[in-house]
Amino acid sequence: MNVYEAAQERLKIIFEDFDNVYVAFSGGKDSGIVLNLVIDYMRKHNIKRKVSVYHMDYEGQYQHTQEYLERMMTGNEDILDIYWVCLPLRTKCGVSMYDNFWLPWEPEKKNIWVRDLPKFNGVYHLEYGSAMKEVITAWPRTMLNSLTNPSINKRAFLGHCAVSFKLGISEAITRAAWKELTDTQRYLADLVAQSTIDEWKIKYENT
Repeated sequence: MNVYEAAQERLKIIFEDFDNVYVAFSGGKDSGIVLNLVIDYMRKHNIKRKVSVYHMDYEGQYQHTQEYLERMMTGNEDILDIYWVCLPLRTKCGVSMYDNFWLPWEPEKKNIWVRDLPKFNGVYHLEYGSAMKEVITAWPRTMLNSLTNPSINKRAFLGHCAVSFKLGISEAITRAAWKELTDTQRYLADLVAQSTIDEWKIKYENT
């Protein structure tokens, strides 16, 4: 049995035994091969349910990589649920003598973004969690006390505060609603919360 045949057997098991299939796709050769194998298998076997594809976009990208990503995503929307995440997540920076980290897609620096946001279904930007940014600004002392406390689940805390601030909903209702979300929705909410916390942390450390 060669590698391709073994991959086909593994895909058969995956689609027969699991209700949800997720592929992390960076645009590189390894994840690109995996995604192509999945798409080819689905089309060959006439599988109609969608596979979720997750891509973390760090803004600075080679043009050909960007074109490949968009071609794969938009050309297969009939069988893919796309989660293209463009969030200001704190990222290690190896090109600056002054900053150890940088924030891709930082809203306040839109005028110097490397490129514009992708424009198709499935792109998630900061507006997805705008209430979190609002409550951090509105409740500075609460955030200082809680986001520097190592014993607190900071993402959950920020989510509860944002919902309370924006909608006036209690923590108990928020917790109950959280249980109704899909795994993907929870993951994206956590990403937004973490990006907001990272952005706050950089500002806090520089004051």
